[in-house]
Amino acid sequence: MKHSAWKGLALGAAGALLLAGCGAPQQGGSGSAAEDVFTFTRDNSPRIDGSTSTVPLAQAICSVLLGESREDVADLTQFSKTTASYEALIYGEKDLLIAAEPAQSVLESKESQGFVWKMGPFAIEGLVFVVNANNPVDSLSVEQVQKIYTGEITNWSEVGGADEPITAFQRNENAGSQAMMKKLVMDGLDMMEPEKEYVIGEMGGGCEGERAYCRRFAAAIFRQSNDMRKQRNGVKTERGA
Repeated sequence: MKHSAWKGLALGAAGALLLAGCGAPQQGGSGSAAEDVFTFTRDNSPRIDGSTSTVPLAQAICSVLLGESREDVADLTQFSKTTASYEALIYGEKDLLIAAEPAQSVLESKESQGFVWKMGPFAIEGLVFVVNANNPVDSLSVEQVQKIYTGEITNWSEVGGADEPITAFQRNENAGSQAMMKKLVMDGLDMMEPEKEYVIGEMGGGCEGERAYCRRFAAAIFRQSNDMRKQRNGVKTERGA
């Protein structure tokens, strides 16, 4: 397996840069143009990992570069989630990441290991706030979301809804979407400590949690790299089932 040329390349969500990094390396030497074209195979392709939300993109890239169907390259894109993928890169288990920006714990690990990577943006990232379908609140300002997640706002009546408590779900601390929540929304404000049952470990778990609180309502956070719903002066909410 030839992977040494790919060591230390991380692509942080925030792509042409991706394809520029891995789409057209040239083999040296003289000869015709056809002889110099690099051809990707399963043996010389980088070992990739990343965030679960980027798996479809990774499958599309592998499909194009290897000339296989997305179904056939699924075995190459069994991603281990954001933080775990960064750790795999740092410790030499992976060569290329397609991932959200790293959490602070990852940066500390990188520093302690003296690891150096090359990182470039490949997508615009946004957050979608999901509420129960019966919740009349269909828009929140950034300031209101901040106050919900600092614990200052605790009831939907404070933001134009019913007199019901807000159940604000969060991702786990090392999740890529949690890191983006802190960066894009909280802007330096400390998030309240959530109850254990309100911490979502899986990217899709928030929807299940939101359904479970059909009478009390709930707020959940998700990333949609291809659908920027966070507005400049407010946050549009998406209704859950």
